[in-house]
Amino acid sequence: MQKSVPALILQLTILFLYKQNVGINGATVNQNATQAILVTDTYLQRDAYFTPEDYLIYFDPSATDKPGQHIQQQHGSVTLFQLPFVPGLLNTELGSIRLQLKKCAIRQPLTFRSDAITYVLEGHVRIGFVVQTRGKLIENILSSGMGMIIPKGALSYIENLNCTSASVLSTLNSNDFGVSLLPSLFLYTLPEHITRAAFGGITGAEYQKMKKTIIDNQVFSVNPQCLQA
Repeated sequence: MQKSVPALILQLTILFLYKQNVGINGATVNQNATQAILVTDTYLQRDAYFTPEDYLIYFDPSATDKPGQHIQQQHGSVTLFQLPFVPGLLNTELGSIRLQLKKCAIRQPLTFRSDAITYVLEGHVRIGFVVQTRGKLIENILSSGMGMIIPKGALSYIENLNCTSASVLSTLNSNDFGVSLLPSLFLYTLPEHITRAAFGGITGAEYQKMKKTIIDNQVFSVNPQCLQA
């Protein structure tokens, strides 16, 4: 699906400013090029302003100095490959996420606004999602070399079943796939009285206790029973 003109202009503006002010792999956009040129040029003409490195993706989780949005947390790490961090994705319908899950880690339930294929690079994991119609649960156990489709908008989770690390790679059909973490939505986005009612009318003290335990934008949790095994 071709992007609308306003959406494309917005992506180009963000990308231009990012490359001009930050640079990627030490390279910056041609200083003779203006934002107007980038917006009005054809795709192939805009392509001339990118370096060969702008098309590379480094899936190694230790390559934190390379393009990508890198997030390190207690029970795992995540690298997002999307605009503006990977300029070569401009005007494509592709994005990617690399997850490294420590032992017994769970990637929190979340939704994407795009379809995804999740491939297990290493380890033994459980992947599940809830079908929006009638709330049917789809769940499979995967080992290295296996993959699973996660439909757009489905509430999904990933659990590392072993006491060793696991890594998965998700490819999505959008360079702006969006992530909505369920715990953060309940505790940091919805009004307090809505969340308290949804949880059976919990008290304000119980609500605040939950917020102290569950950190906003926490991508990973852990299965305590697994840790004790």
